[in-house]
Amino acid sequence: MAPDANQNLVVEVIGELNKVLQEARDSPAEKESFWRFISYLQQLRSQLDQLNGGKTPELPLRVKTSLSGIKAELVRFQDSLQVWKNKSGLYLLTHCREVVSEIQKTTHGIGNCLVRFPVSKTACITRYESQMKDVSKKVEELAREMQQALFTVSASEERICHALEKEASQVERKEDSDSGFQNAILLDIGRELGLDLGRNRGALFEQLQLLRKELVDCQDQGQIQLLETLELMFQSWSREPAIPRWHALAEAAEDEPVPPLETFLCPLTKQVMKDPVFLQSEHTYERRAIENWFSSCQQRGCQPTCPVSGQVLSSTDLQPSLLLRQTIHDWEQRNVGVRIRQARLHLCSTASDESAEHALQDIILIAEDSDENRRMLYEAGIIPVVLGLWQRNARGRPHLRTLAISALSKMAIGSQENKDTMVEMGVLKLAVQSLGSCVDKETETAVGLLHELSLIPSLRARIGAEKGAIVALVRITSTHSSENVENSNIAEQILLNLEDIDFNVLQMAQTGRMKPVLTRLNQGSEETQVNLAKHLSKMILTNTNKEYVAETGGETLVQMLSISPSASAREATLGAIFNLSTVDGSADALIKAGVIPQLVSTITSSQAHTNLQEVALSILANLVLGNGNWEDCKVDEDGNFLHSEEIVHKLFGLLQSGSSQWKEKILLTLCRMASSPQVADVAAARICSCGGLTTLMTLMEDSDTSTRLNALRLLSVLSAHVGDDIATTLRSTLQLKYLKEVLQQHGKAMLEERVAAATILANVPLTEFEVIRVLEVEVLEWTVAALQESKTVRLGRQSGRIDPPMQEALMGILLHFARNSNVKILNTMRQLHLLTIFKEKVMEHSWTPLIKERAALGLQHLSQRAHLFTLRGSPPQASRRRPSFGLCMFPSKTIRDLPEKCDVHGGLCDPNRAFCLVAARAVAPLIELLEDEDNAIREAALGALSTLLMDGVDAKAGVEELIRAEGVQPILNLFYSVREGRLQERTVWMIERILRVEQYAQGYATDQGLLKVLMDAMIHGHPNTSLIAQQALASLQQIPPGESSSPPRKSHLGPRNSM
Repeated sequence: MAPDANQNLVVEVIGELNKVLQEARDSPAEKESFWRFISYLQQLRSQLDQLNGGKTPELPLRVKTSLSGIKAELVRFQDSLQVWKNKSGLYLLTHCREVVSEIQKTTHGIGNCLVRFPVSKTACITRYESQMKDVSKKVEELAREMQQALFTVSASEERICHALEKEASQVERKEDSDSGFQNAILLDIGRELGLDLGRNRGALFEQLQLLRKELVDCQDQGQIQLLETLELMFQSWSREPAIPRWHALAEAAEDEPVPPLETFLCPLTKQVMKDPVFLQSEHTYERRAIENWFSSCQQRGCQPTCPVSGQVLSSTDLQPSLLLRQTIHDWEQRNVGVRIRQARLHLCSTASDESAEHALQDIILIAEDSDENRRMLYEAGIIPVVLGLWQRNARGRPHLRTLAISALSKMAIGSQENKDTMVEMGVLKLAVQSLGSCVDKETETAVGLLHELSLIPSLRARIGAEKGAIVALVRITSTHSSENVENSNIAEQILLNLEDIDFNVLQMAQTGRMKPVLTRLNQGSEETQVNLAKHLSKMILTNTNKEYVAETGGETLVQMLSISPSASAREATLGAIFNLSTVDGSADALIKAGVIPQLVSTITSSQAHTNLQEVALSILANLVLGNGNWEDCKVDEDGNFLHSEEIVHKLFGLLQSGSSQWKEKILLTLCRMASSPQVADVAAARICSCGGLTTLMTLMEDSDTSTRLNALRLLSVLSAHVGDDIATTLRSTLQLKYLKEVLQQHGKAMLEERVAAATILANVPLTEFEVIRVLEVEVLEWTVAALQESKTVRLGRQSGRIDPPMQEALMGILLHFARNSNVKILNTMRQLHLLTIFKEKVMEHSWTPLIKERAALGLQHLSQRAHLFTLRGSPPQASRRRPSFGLCMFPSKTIRDLPEKCDVHGGLCDPNRAFCLVAARAVAPLIELLEDEDNAIREAALGALSTLLMDGVDAKAGVEELIRAEGVQPILNLFYSVREGRLQERTVWMIERILRVEQYAQGYATDQGLLKVLMDAMIHGHPNTSLIAQQALASLQQIPPGESSSPPRKSHLGPRNSM
């Protein structure tokens, strides 16, 4: 490059450098950093000036590269300077770190370029080379210094930036900020910008406006959040002290509230100071505000400063300004007095809603301020005035009611005198009314007022005594809305406060809040426990609450029963237990708590009062009637159970005396014992052994309806277990006929008595003579008529029917006649179409298992006599048929009137009168019963079907009927699934009879499944089952015939070798 070109490059760099120097000197921000930067540039210019003098040889390439880099850095920095030049002071302050970073970046860039200047290692030959060597050395030193230069913002700038970032973060997280701390930041900002915010707040507002314009296109969320935070802080700082405004509505007033003097206001909070203190800088602040400021300084790791002056404080001691505090206090008291008088004027009955609203709002502000203000409100008689306003607006203006309640709540804080006055003037009634308001805010304020009142122990009884108070509070606590959680919690706290009064606790229990009363029951004194037990005995409780009380307090009640010597205490305890014992869940809890031994002790004690014994009997009856595990509960120290012989004997001994209720409870208890699957057989045996049956026979004719009914019920339950004993007792007491009379007393005996009598008659074994002479045909006719009535009701307009227990009992009574061979009875059964009745019960799927079983048994008994009514000869012609005018109680479309040929019985069988299963089309329904899950039903069905294969009938024809009805395979399936017992014996008997028919024996001879099951029955079955299986295998030619060494026992095969 030519010397002129060298000269031009150096000049260009110097020119750019001068521009930067000029702009940097005029920069409005970061003076210290800029002056250091300018110093580096001035040193650089002095070296470049040496290269710019005279003609110089061509510059080395490294120098040219260095100069070009310096020029580029200077040009780039000028762009930043132009941007900063047009920015507001607030922008530069909030971006001071960026400005300083750019200065440091440029300084380091120029320093990196200066490193490229060469340093000559040889002796100087020319004057120019000597000059370049000197320049290079100085540039090298400057380059090193510029590369290592560190620029930082000032301490005040760093403090401001850190504080603003912290506030912006809190605003973003929606956390509460300290207004005093925010105001201190604004004062710092104003001082940094050279603004006198005390005299000119608008200057900061102008800076905020400029900052908003500068950030209008900004996409940086952090910058936008910072701007919004500054605006919020300025709004809070600019807010004037809260001075009441409602008085401006008055036309004229001699005394007005005096606005606060400027010296009364804390520079940080902009509020009137309560505890003014002055600092080392002699500026005065609210103690709490300046302490928070010092704390923030410590957290940031910087020295404490005076927020107003910015002076760094060597001491943070706070000196109270007693004179200023007293002056402020006098000013406040004067203003409060004025405001109270104005408020009272605007709460009169003629004042407008707007005036009253502003007056109440000002009272709230006054009451919130201090205890002294609340005392002044009391002395000025504001409480009755506000209550009067509340009463006048009890049915309207909910916003005024809400403000009135809120004002009373604020006046009640910390002042028992104010609270007592409010209660005496009827505030509780109004508060309870507002608890039920449809306006949520009114309810919330009413809850707040009651909470404040409940803090005074002497008022808690009066709060609880106020009608509806506790009910309303419990209702609020049960509201689980997310919007009312706080209100619910406050109501809960009120109830907790009221729990120290017994009367309140009982009221809570009435509403379903049982925990308090149970806590006192479990932990209270003996007197308290007895008192609570009395109330629990009379309390109306839900089933859920009964269970909860029994689970939580059952052990305490049982313990009271065991240790209390007082008859009144025991009576109260038994009353409470009786109230709880009516629910299964609570009964179980009481049994686990050990109540039964105490009850038995009371019942059997000769010293216990009759009333206590009757209650104990009632409880015992309730417990055993429930689902509790009373069967395994020992009732005395000897290890007896409730169903033990000794206890059962004692219970029957008690039946000899006492009231009808007494007898009823004992009979109910005994009836439940006899019904329990676990102890029924034992209990029945115990009753028989103590002569209880004779006692029951006497009681079933008692004049008292309840006693008579329960005695019959107990006998009906026992008849399923000790039917033979009952039959013997009935014969010895000649009371079998009495049961017949009860059964037939339409309209005179209760239906339950008739059901019980019918059940007894159905279950006890009767001789043919007893059926003929005692029950007689009239009972047969009555029973059939009752069943016909049931069918008519079921098919007619009414939707009900005779209850299943009665149906079961009537079917059992019919079985007595079905077994009977008396000619008159047989003819009557034919006339009444008894076989049709049994068949219909078999075919109806909705009947109970016992009804189906007894119907199948009835078909078996009748079918065994079908041969007696089989006609021999040709069937009658239709033309010779005579009209029949007999009563057909069960007409059936599936049963034809004309007799038809029956191969099973070898003659003509009348479908209605011959007791023939084939003619009556009863074979298929019986086969369906073989698939029932109840073994008793399947066994009865097999018994009926076996009459088709018994001796005296054509067994081959019977097998063909079974095949025609698709009944052989169900019998085989049943045989495969049953491995032992009566059902196996009956099934193998049927199979053996089927296999007697040669053609069927050949068909099943290769059935390996059948052979295997028959072999298993022969080896492992009962003796009769084994012998019959052996005979079946012989029919299949699997074993030699005649190997049996003994004939089968009669066992279960019935008359004429049928099932």
